[in-house]
Amino acid sequence: MIIQHNIMSVNAHRHLGVNSTALSKKLEKLSSGYRVNVAADDAAGLAISEKMRKQITGLSRAVLNAHDGVSLVQTAEGALQELHIQLNRLEEMAVQAANGIYAADDRQKLQAETNALLEEFDRISEATNFNGIQLLDGSLSKNRGIASAAVAQAPPPYATPMALSAMSAFGAQALGLEGAGETMGIQPLGGGIGVLSTETINFETLQEGDEGTGWRFSGGVLTISGNGNNYVINGTEAETDNRIKVISGTNCDITLNNVNIKTSVGPAMDMRGATVELNITNKNTLTSTVNTYASIQTTGGSLTIDGTGSLAVQGGDGGAGIGGGYREDGGTITINSGNITARGGIYAAAIGGGDQSGGGTITINGGTITGEGRGMAAVIGGGWNGDGGTITIDGGTLTVTSASQGAGIGGGSGGNGGNIIINGGTVTATGNNSGAGIGGGGSGNGGNITITGGTVIAASTTDGDNAGGAAIGGGAIGSGGVICISGGNVTAMAGGLRGAGIGGGCAGSGGSITITGGIVTAGITISESRGAAVGGGGKQDSGDALPAGAGADFLLSGGVLIIVNGSRIGSGQNASGGDGAAAGTTTISGGNLSTVNPGNIQGGVLDGSNNAAYCVEVQGIAFGAHEAVSYTFDGVNYTAITDSNGKLYMYLPESATGGLFKITHQDTDYTLTAVVKTDHTGYIRRDSIAPVVTPGTAQRIDETTGTVEFDSSEAGTYYYIVKEADDLTHVDVDAIKTGTSGACAKDGNTLNLNGLTGNSAKTVYLVVEDGDGNVSEIQPIGLDAFVPKYNVEITLPGGVTFPADTDITVTVGGKAQTVKTDGGGKLLVPMPDGDNDIKLRHGGKNYGGVATVSGNPTSVELVEIIPPPPPPPPKGLVLQVGDTNDDYNKLTVYIEGASAAHLGLTGLSLATQESASAALYKIRDAIERVSVNRGQLGAYQNRLEHTINNLNNTVENMTAAESRIRDADMAQEMMAFTKYSVLAQAAQAMLAQANTQPQQVLQMLR
Repeated sequence: MIIQHNIMSVNAHRHLGVNSTALSKKLEKLSSGYRVNVAADDAAGLAISEKMRKQITGLSRAVLNAHDGVSLVQTAEGALQELHIQLNRLEEMAVQAANGIYAADDRQKLQAETNALLEEFDRISEATNFNGIQLLDGSLSKNRGIASAAVAQAPPPYATPMALSAMSAFGAQALGLEGAGETMGIQPLGGGIGVLSTETINFETLQEGDEGTGWRFSGGVLTISGNGNNYVINGTEAETDNRIKVISGTNCDITLNNVNIKTSVGPAMDMRGATVELNITNKNTLTSTVNTYASIQTTGGSLTIDGTGSLAVQGGDGGAGIGGGYREDGGTITINSGNITARGGIYAAAIGGGDQSGGGTITINGGTITGEGRGMAAVIGGGWNGDGGTITIDGGTLTVTSASQGAGIGGGSGGNGGNIIINGGTVTATGNNSGAGIGGGGSGNGGNITITGGTVIAASTTDGDNAGGAAIGGGAIGSGGVICISGGNVTAMAGGLRGAGIGGGCAGSGGSITITGGIVTAGITISESRGAAVGGGGKQDSGDALPAGAGADFLLSGGVLIIVNGSRIGSGQNASGGDGAAAGTTTISGGNLSTVNPGNIQGGVLDGSNNAAYCVEVQGIAFGAHEAVSYTFDGVNYTAITDSNGKLYMYLPESATGGLFKITHQDTDYTLTAVVKTDHTGYIRRDSIAPVVTPGTAQRIDETTGTVEFDSSEAGTYYYIVKEADDLTHVDVDAIKTGTSGACAKDGNTLNLNGLTGNSAKTVYLVVEDGDGNVSEIQPIGLDAFVPKYNVEITLPGGVTFPADTDITVTVGGKAQTVKTDGGGKLLVPMPDGDNDIKLRHGGKNYGGVATVSGNPTSVELVEIIPPPPPPPPKGLVLQVGDTNDDYNKLTVYIEGASAAHLGLTGLSLATQESASAALYKIRDAIERVSVNRGQLGAYQNRLEHTINNLNNTVENMTAAESRIRDADMAQEMMAFTKYSVLAQAAQAMLAQANTQPQQVLQMLR
């Protein structure tokens, strides 16, 4: 027998512990009533149960919300019931007053009661509220309008001077606008379409505690918090230190009219986190002298500026004119119109980022913007050490000049240019000392710069020995970034000692530069400069520690590139005049590069086949400026564009000494011979012409002037006018040989056909015949094709200009035509005599007008067609009838206004028999309006009651499901408790028995 280890006792003790633990858990469940008391009881079940409890709690609260909604609806419906009673009384009195037996003083008594009832309408409309929420004042209306019989309201400040309906002189159909309302967002202005609620505030006379709908004045601050409203803030141009604050999250319209704020406390207008449509009228000035704040602080918000007035803004040293404050970016800023003058702080942009912050998102669609930098920041873009952000310019006139290290448009000192896109407008940007005109500031890179249209004039200047930035590209020692030009008229001139025209600044490399279209002029303005026209920056002198910048990888595949002042393409120069770093690769696969000295092209030029090439001029053909020309050289097809002087250059392989050159110009085929000199200069001269006889080929005819142009050097070629010829190969019917006078007069190289307009022949043919009698071209000419026409100049309002050399689609009398502007952006449209309806679209806007042409050319200024803004979304009252934020768990209740104005009863008169009869129609219409309103409220109540029933059903079933997981089955738990209780007692007994076993050892020892 073993006594050192009592195994039987140990075993009995273990089972006693197990049974005691199980007994304790069962006792816990029996005492609490829950099957799951702690997570260990059922981990998965507890998680599912808690999720169900959350839903049950939310749905239970939603039931109460729905009951509250029923109470609200019943409150409104009860008030409308009283209005119905009053309307029935009004109808009774109107019927009575319409009876002819009553005298005037009798009707006056009826009118007095009518007036009292109408006043009660307004009182009930204003006084009916639920927990302070107005129910019948129209604020919860889906329509948000006033009945057509209401008193006329003043138009909102955004209304156009000329309504669409007032354009009958133009004619909507003639302007091509008929049926275009939906596309253009045009809505009828009649009944049913409401306007924004307008609050007019006299800013300079505000007193402490003054308030209105969604605004309050306290402590010198006008605080605006009303969503969907329009606030007209009037001043007298007198300076005030009152400020404007728009609460974060607010979405509203604000009109500034002659407001002049100068404050030393905070932003003149603080709209951080808010969305504001700012309309400017007359003259407005906003100034903040606090170092850390902007004049208009837009961080985290969205500001859109429109209007015909002016706005001058200036922030503190660390705050933008419009944008961010200290370490706050510019938010979202959009400028559509207006005359804006902006100055930033020493460390902040005029428009964009504050001190040490980025520019945010800036979009300019129109207006006249003048920006001035004061120090380390960009004019438009980033503050000190801040990137430019995203800057998009689609229109308007923009003139900006930086002061020191910031870019004109782009990054602040040390900041990259960001993403800059110019699609239109007129942009003049100058960077001083270390900043680029457009691109990086100081040591910042140029960023991504894309120019697709408009007129862009970029320049950089240098004060003394300071490092120079590029006109377009990098800052003083910044690279050029990715620069793409595909359209527009672009001039980039580096006026500093070391910056490139397009590319790198000073020691900055050129980056990647691509020109696929447009007219680009690049170069330097001072002969001492060592920067490239396109490519890298230059080294100033031998003591300069900064190296010269490397050249760009430059591709010219379209458009015109004009290099001025003998500038270079490729790398910048070092102090001795030699090349700087690697020159980069210049590839020319199209377009035109003019006024180039081939010796100045660094790094070699490649043609479209990646072969080394050089430039020769095509001579002997009179090309027009910026004309696209296709030609063939030794069987290879090329496309190029002439420069501003009408010169055409082509790029021949380096090994070529000459070859066969074929070109078709103005429907004439030419064969020319290329002559190339050993120093890689030369020309392609038109030595001979081989006329191609192609019967039926159309001759080029100018329908505006009624003339045909041809080359007089084509000896032996005759031109005939033939009327109704049966056989055009025999030109013997009324033939007129060129050089004679009369109906077909030849002047130099022009054949004038205008004299034929009165000819009785039905058809006139133009026949070209060479000296051997071969007919080369035949062109039928309708007599009505040469009705005298006049070129009418088209201008746009507000100083909006057209880009130069750009196709504009103009509709005259319902017929569309494409007209190209000239080199100065002038648009001349051919028109016949009489009144001509005109319309066009430019810069995302529609314009229309009428040109009256009578005998002499004239001009016409079109009117911008501005559709009225869409009405704001209806507000309504949102009831939360579910446990989530999903739309299907929300019910919006709309309640129409019930004042006399909303019901069309303003000015209701029973004073005469006629007015009483007319009043019957208004009263019946009002009864119908109230009936519809009550019917809608009844529908809401029914819907809410169904919602309540459904929610209660869901809560009941969810509770049952949760109970099955969480609650204890008392009978089952009692059975288990009894079981473990007996087992525990048995274990105790066995443990006592096991403990007696070692006692037997003593019996053996006795």
